[in-house]
Amino acid sequence: VQYEEELDLAAVCEGAGLAPGGGAPLPLTYRLCAVVAHEGRELHVGHFHCLARASSGVWHRFDDDKVRQASARQAVGAEAYLLFYVRTPPPARGAAPAF
Repeated sequence: VQYEEELDLAAVCEGAGLAPGGGAPLPLTYRLCAVVAHEGRELHVGHFHCLARASSGVWHRFDDDKVRQASARQAVGAEAYLLFYVRTPPPARGAAPAF
């Protein structure tokens, strides 16, 4: 499965994300925050691990009792079994983007 670090659902969610009162649509963008990955040729044989992004933006790999720093490239390149995305709120005026 190929997947990206950012996901924009605006093109496939017609009418979703409308602002209260009928204002301009809000963005429907999401950012990858965790990946459950599988290593092995078959699901019933192999090993699962997790890659997750901390609030600081740093990726970590959780593998049984080991935790080590990882990269976004490793997270996006993993053999994904399950993906977790978080909605990216519209930036407040003058605010730095989250993550």
